[in-house]
Amino acid sequence: MSGSGMASLQEVHGRMFNSQNSQYALPADQKEYDRLDQQHLMHKLALGSLYYPIDLVQAALEPVEGEQKAIMDLGTGSGIWAVEMAVAFPYAQVMGFDLAPHMNRPRPPNCYFEQGDFTQGMGRFAGQFDVVHARSVSQGMRNHVMYMHELALLLKPSGVLLMIDGHLSFTDQAYRNLNPVPEGNPGHSYVVNLLAKASVAMKGRGSQPDSAVMQKGWVEGCGLFQNIGSRVVYTPIGAWYSGQDPNSRRLNTIGATMGENLLSFMGAIRPLLIGYGFGEDQVDYEIGKAAEEVRSGTRRYYTQWHYLWATKRA
Repeated sequence: MSGSGMASLQEVHGRMFNSQNSQYALPADQKEYDRLDQQHLMHKLALGSLYYPIDLVQAALEPVEGEQKAIMDLGTGSGIWAVEMAVAFPYAQVMGFDLAPHMNRPRPPNCYFEQGDFTQGMGRFAGQFDVVHARSVSQGMRNHVMYMHELALLLKPSGVLLMIDGHLSFTDQAYRNLNPVPEGNPGHSYVVNLLAKASVAMKGRGSQPDSAVMQKGWVEGCGLFQNIGSRVVYTPIGAWYSGQDPNSRRLNTIGATMGENLLSFMGAIRPLLIGYGFGEDQVDYEIGKAAEEVRSGTRRYYTQWHYLWATKRA
């Protein structure tokens, strides 16, 4: 990584973070990029595709003589989605944009990365992209009106917006939300309580941990998009399906991947919790207990992912 890249990072409680925007609450280091690669695999398994809806994206990226097709991966993280899209669409230019400097992931010649703060304006990229993909970005946006206008600004007329966000809470097997319960009481879950504390800490620094359930209203309300669609996918945490049919095996693969992802995520939110004011010893105790709970497989819960798509009004 270049010296200028290192200058845009800072160490906080043993993890590296971007130093440009304090609202984004998660690290920007190799551990986090490995976690995001796991999460990327889960999305592909859950959707059966690298992108969704397939027809809408493919239509937007259909080659047109004399026109350069372009894709932006906003908040590219590890860069894996951008790289795989560049391979899938070799005639398109794919840009990964992120707060943090990009680690050295091999990439094809039609894929490149830019570093910057989206909240400072994106006018230099106005009207350049046929597809804009924003995965796990909305939580770090304080001003959703600005966010929607900037996303629309990036797109060509009739360009496609793809948004993906996970809800920072779990449900039971009937998809009912699980609420925090004090330790020692029936129904208590260290994992659920830890996520509730993370949500409080995120709100305390101006982030929006509930953005997954709010983003459709944001897109509908801004008036710049049409053909708006959405889908909620519940993914298991852990490989606890007993069937041997292909779907059970697929769900167990997703669940195992999400279990590992959750263990990594708990480490990623440790600096956030300590920085908010929760005691370091207590945070480490609760993370340890939550990790034991995940590895034991005694609790069966789901997390929910909200997928949204729309096209920019011509």
